[in-house]
Amino acid sequence: MSDLIDDLIECARLLGATQAKKGIGCYTREDARFERAMHESISDKTKRLTAERDELRRQLAEAAESIARQAATIRGLTRPAGGS
Repeated sequence: MSDLIDDLIECARLLGATQAKKGIGCYTREDARFERAMHESISDKTKRLTAERDELRRQLAEAAESIARQAATIRGLTRPAGGS
């Protein structure tokens, strides 16, 4: 995941540099193509990061449920005889 974040940061940096060229008036057709490619790359990487985040959240929720079930089982096994 950290490589993907590093790639996303680099794409944003390159996009910013290309957009700066637009601001100073030396923006070319090649810059326009590059800018579109960076937007697409950023969008793709963002979708991949979001999917990874959602999968990690799902796994954490699943683990939390498992731990809660195990804790309930342990509590049931450790109650004193005749206790409530």
